[in-house]
Amino acid sequence: MKLAMLAGTRPDIIKLAPIIKECLRRNISFKLIYSNQHYSSYLSSIFFEELSLPMPDYFIDNSLPTNKQKEELAKTLKDQEIDYFMVHGDTNTALIGAMAACKTNVKIIHVEAGLRSFDLNMIEEKNRIIIDHLSNIHFTVTSVQNKNLLNENISNKSIHAVGNTIVDAVYDFLPEARRKSSILDKLKIKDSSYYLFTSHRASNVDGRNELIETLKLVESLSETTVWPIHPRTSKRIEDYKLSIPENVIILEPIGYFDFLIVLENAKLVITDSGGVQEEAYLLKTPCMTIRNSTERPETLAGDANVLVGRDIEVLQKYQSRNVHYYPDCIGDGRTAQKIIEILFSYE
Repeated sequence: MKLAMLAGTRPDIIKLAPIIKECLRRNISFKLIYSNQHYSSYLSSIFFEELSLPMPDYFIDNSLPTNKQKEELAKTLKDQEIDYFMVHGDTNTALIGAMAACKTNVKIIHVEAGLRSFDLNMIEEKNRIIIDHLSNIHFTVTSVQNKNLLNENISNKSIHAVGNTIVDAVYDFLPEARRKSSILDKLKIKDSSYYLFTSHRASNVDGRNELIETLKLVESLSETTVWPIHPRTSKRIEDYKLSIPENVIILEPIGYFDFLIVLENAKLVITDSGGVQEEAYLLKTPCMTIRNSTERPETLAGDANVLVGRDIEVLQKYQSRNVHYYPDCIGDGRTAQKIIEILFSYE
């Protein structure tokens, strides 16, 4: 089996890291392709180094038009005689990768398949539906995603519930993050004395009125708020000539170790990120999601995560609440191992 993997964002790197390490542990050969969808080559290189991952074998220029990116990927897959191509999640890069693999008759593996928010206004929802219907092998988190795929007439034989690799990643990297990160000292903040905020979804930051509402939401928070600001969000704030609320400590995007520590020690996290919802659940940090739907329904159990949109009254109502967590809800830390074992049973 000649295997290739595609990463387009820093979260992709984190979630693919356990699979990459499992391949290295078993001496399984693979090619890693990276498109740097988040536009920061410096930060991306930090992620590869920090997580002790090999640098990509091939880079796709994310600034190229979609068709050109697809052509480059298809050529790479063909030249390397790839049999199986692994894409992750619901990014534009993952969609381009799936289309390129389909064009070259390479079998497509979708990791984190079957996630559904049932909100077609989200580009990510459209992406994940298309990717699933192009894919040959679907690795899901739980039976919830299995049902979503079966309801869309995807073959049960291709679906495997294995958990989420983010569980593997958090379990693997958290001890090292605790040893190495000094970010709380640098920020001069104490455990559980601050909120963490992240936002990058188009629905919250692209439009001026929506971004103003998002900033007002942050301003309403009762605690000092740490905000590792996404380049997309930062640009929109600058474009619209808006101001950051005074209760906010702005951070440039940070490495994964620092992020884990900031998240683990926050009193509360407010986010529109799917991945952060999962990480918060694993770290037992109460989460408020500034969306009206989520493709991670498992995190809603026990009020660990609450959907608040951009409604300040709802957010304030749920800032303090009793939370219950269910162990192994989204994985047991052996997801990468299961993926590789199932994948090689296809040979």
